[in-house]
Parts: sequence; C-alpha cells; structure tokens
Amino acid sequence: RETIWRRQWGGEIKSSGLKRKEMIFPEQSKDSYMKLIPKKEDPISNFTLCLKVFSDLSRPQVLFSLATKQVDNEILLLRDSYQKISIFVGGSSVSYEVKTSPHHWMDMCVTWNSETGIVGFWHNGQRLVKKALKKGYTINEKPIIILGQEQDGYGEKFDPDQSFVGEIKNVYMWNRVLSPGEVRSVRYGDYPDPNIIDWESVEYEVAGNVVIEPSETHDNMEHKH
Repeated sequence: RETIWRRQWGGEIKSSGLKRKEMIFPEQSKDSYMKLIPKKEDPISNFTLCLKVFSDLSRPQVLFSLATKQVDNEILLLRDSYQKISIFVGGSSVSYEVKTSPHHWMDMCVTWNSETGIVGFWHNGQRLVKKALKKGYTINEKPIIILGQEQDGYGEKFDPDQSFVGEIKNVYMWNRVLSPGEVRSVRYGDYPDPNIIDWESVEYEVAGNVVIEPSETHDNMEHKH
C-alpha cells in the first residue's frame, strides 16, 4: 500500500518508492515533472549520481536537475545530443563525447570530489577520462531535485525545449564518491546504502503528464550475470 502525505506546498508525495518502476515522460511539456525529496539535506561536498535513461529525442534535454535558491544549475546532467553529455556543478560544466543509441537504455554514473574537483563519468559501464570542476566548492543550500525539466529558477522557470521526453529509472545518489568497484556493482543492481536518493524508497511528487509503470523485468542490465 502507498501512504500519501500532503505538504504545505501542495501536491502528493507517495512514500512507497519506485522499486522496479520507471517514469515515462511521453511528450514535450513545460509543466510535467517529478520532484524527488532527498533523504538528507546536509551540505554536499562529494557525490555520486547514477541513473538509467531511454530516449530517442535528438535535441538537448535535461536528465537530472538539482537547484538551490542561490544557483539553479547546482548539479545538472544534460544530454546535449546523441554524442554529448554535459555535467554541471555549481553552475560550471564539463562535457563528454559519448556514443549513444535511440534504441537502447543509457546507464550513467557521475562522481564529484570537492577536495580535488575531480569528476568521474561512467557511460554504459565504461569510465571516461577524469576531468576537474569547482575545486573546493560546497552546496550548502536546501536543494530541489527535479526529473523531466531543467530548473532555471528554484523549482520553477521550466523551458519546454529542454524538457525530457522518454523513460527514466533507477535514480540513486550518495553524498560520497563511490569506488570503481561500487560503481560497477550499481550497474548490475547492487546499491550500497544510497543516502540522498534511494529509488526504492524515495518520496516524490508528480505533476503533469508523467506515467509510472513497472520496469521491464527482462532488462538484464539490472541483474548480475
């Protein structure tokens, strides 16, 4: 059974999480999104973010958006095209050239270490070259986390031309940098104590045309061989 709370800012938050479920954003929009409620709101000076996405859209679209009142692109994962992914931290970005297909799920993990500024990016199980971004930076403000839209404000100012169209599942986030072995285990369905976002138990709010369906059980990326 799903328990529903109503918060003062409105909407419905369902407490049962999204284990073995996926989110479908079937059309371009300016008001369809999912808001994820983080398990903890401590300052973020390290993180790992993992998720799976499936889209045949060729225009730029947002995959993950975390904003604060101070900075709208605190953490942003943007697919610029089939061949390019951009990662933002604190409003600054690095980009990666990747080979993606409109016919398959994309499996991604991003790590960031404030002390060194080093960004790690895994795409479909392959680690790409490490880059550097916002050394010494910390996210101190309370975040709003949105799937489906890019926040050009704090939980607002959505641009339909950057909205996500497709499917998203298995969104997990930690306040630490996972080891390469842990990242590999995530690819096959082992999630070592995610303490910011746990897809299996996350509280969330859905607005607009967003459909929740069971995840395809034959997706062998979610099971060990």
